[in-house]
Amino acid sequence: MPDPVVDPNATPNPAATPPATTPDPAPVTALTADPPPDPAPVTTWPADWQEKAAKGDDKRLAHLKRYASPEAAFDAMIAAQNRIRSGDLKSALPENPKPEELAQWRKDNGIPEAPDKYDLKFDDGLVIGEADKPVMDEFLKTAHESNLTPAQVKQVVKWHYKNQERLAEAQAAQDEQNRTEALDALNAEWGTKFRSEMNLITGSVLSIFPETVRNDLIGARLPDGRGVFNSPDILRALSAIAHQINPAGVVTPSGSGDMAKTIDDEIKMIESKMGTKEYVKDQKMQDRYLQLVTARDLLKKAA
Repeated sequence: MPDPVVDPNATPNPAATPPATTPDPAPVTALTADPPPDPAPVTTWPADWQEKAAKGDDKRLAHLKRYASPEAAFDAMIAAQNRIRSGDLKSALPENPKPEELAQWRKDNGIPEAPDKYDLKFDDGLVIGEADKPVMDEFLKTAHESNLTPAQVKQVVKWHYKNQERLAEAQAAQDEQNRTEALDALNAEWGTKFRSEMNLITGSVLSIFPETVRNDLIGARLPDGRGVFNSPDILRALSAIAHQINPAGVVTPSGSGDMAKTIDDEIKMIESKMGTKEYVKDQKMQDRYLQLVTARDLLKKAA
């Protein structure tokens, strides 16, 4: 039978064309990770591991009780050893140390060999005054006996001066309050004579004493902390004494001492100007002369 004639220009018939075959896909090989290592064996510690490690020592057992596991105790021990090697952890002072042991321990811990070797220079400009040195020397002696470090000594010194400032501020505030209360009380009693009464106390009573004693009296304090001159009762008493010393109430210069002589001297000075234009025109000088003469006469009667 002759072969069929194929027309090259003919449209191919899809139905007559056999389907193309798709090769089977190559088998896929799954990629897998390396198998995990075998788990480390778990160490199981007995529940009474602290008691066994303490070996009957109660103090050792109490110390071991601080740690939840032997691993925690080992970690703490290694950390302590590292601190010792680095110098962060200092050895404790032996009980009842020998002098040479104490000296070496102080050297290792930065403590000076003597109380006067402490460094008391402060970055903030704090300077210990001469008046404070005796007290500070006693403190340094105690600090050295207690093996305080230089840093600790500086902290205590700074606290001391800060506390002194606070106490001084509190005292000043209390003094002002007491002074105001005394002024209010005496102003109500003396009225317009308040200033003259105070001047009389100063000129008649305080002037009798030397200046150093006078300053001590002015700065003195009562048992309750009040200043002497902030007490209305004391000022009333001083006023009464002043009027006994100076019945005429003439105020003389502070520190004049002998009041009668002071009055006589001032009278003579004014009398030397009588008849002059200065005296005639000066009414205050004339009034003062009459006051002095009256005071002189009263003093003579009181003598």
